[in-house]
Amino acid sequence: MSINDYFTLFSLLISTIALIYTYKSNTKRFELANQYKKDLLNWYQDTIRILLIIRGQVASGRFDWRENDLLFSLSAQIEIGRFFLPNYQTGKGKDQPLAYQGNRHSALDCLVNIYTELKHPTQKDTNAYIKNMQMRYTSVMFKIIDPPGWNRQRAKTIKKDIIIPTDYSKQEFTKVYGNR
Repeated sequence: MSINDYFTLFSLLISTIALIYTYKSNTKRFELANQYKKDLLNWYQDTIRILLIIRGQVASGRFDWRENDLLFSLSAQIEIGRFFLPNYQTGKGKDQPLAYQGNRHSALDCLVNIYTELKHPTQKDTNAYIKNMQMRYTSVMFKIIDPPGWNRQRAKTIKKDIIIPTDYSKQEFTKVYGNR
């Protein structure tokens, strides 16, 4: 074997190692992103359950913030959410503790607005206000989690089709199942 043959083999070995490293690092990056989205979705799920129970109690006239653990649970979810959705650092609130400096994330803003309204009602229809804030919260979280993009990425990773709803999904549903 000549020295050129050794260089060729060495180059081939380096290329193979680089290819394996690239594949592994991209897979790890996807796994980390996937885990973050799962954690974020779990936090969202816990929060939305609390909000739906609160809305049920408000609608039935049974909600009393002074005797309700749900308000404490909502407050805890807001605090946990600060780790997923930290404030935007704007220079505002420099005298505040670190997690409270800057402008609050819009998803947390919705939750804080609900909390504030429950403690100090100012709206004519508290339940409608909470529903509106809940829908905004869900919409912000939907944009962050990006279910269609997430499903496309997972489909590529597992090399299998995942049903991704289209704009016509309601029409498709009606065609298959009728009007329900």
